[in-house]
Amino acid sequence: MVLIVAPWLLSCNRPEAVEFKRITNTKILKISSKSILFDAEAHFYNPNNVRGQVREVSVDVMYNGRKVAELNRQDERLDVAKESDFVVPLKLSISLKQVGKSLLGGLLTLATDKELKLNYVGYAQVKVYGFNHKVPIDYVGVLVLK
Repeated sequence: MVLIVAPWLLSCNRPEAVEFKRITNTKILKISSKSILFDAEAHFYNPNNVRGQVREVSVDVMYNGRKVAELNRQDERLDVAKESDFVVPLKLSISLKQVGKSLLGGLLTLATDKELKLNYVGYAQVKVYGFNHKVPIDYVGVLVLK
């Protein structure tokens, strides 16, 4: 029995780590007196020869060291093809009060700055080979204010 099972165990591949690549296509959807609603795309790569599934995405958005937005998405599953790049859509709302320590400060920042340098920090949980893997997200990008 051991001789039959041992070759099967040795032939199993360990899953390779799914890779976070970048965040692109940041677009402002709406600017109000209290917030900026925008969407973006997080890009990943699945190097494994089996399909996977994104189970959760948790991202904090930082501006000048202060958390100004957060996303915790667990309700929507996203299938991932084998050995391929994939994109996870993100929709976020930045609190202007958090940007400028006060609503007035946030509005002044919005009026004077042409862009916000944002740091995205968090993870995506991806299931591959039946195991959940946390893929770290750490990216600095610019949100252009128009």
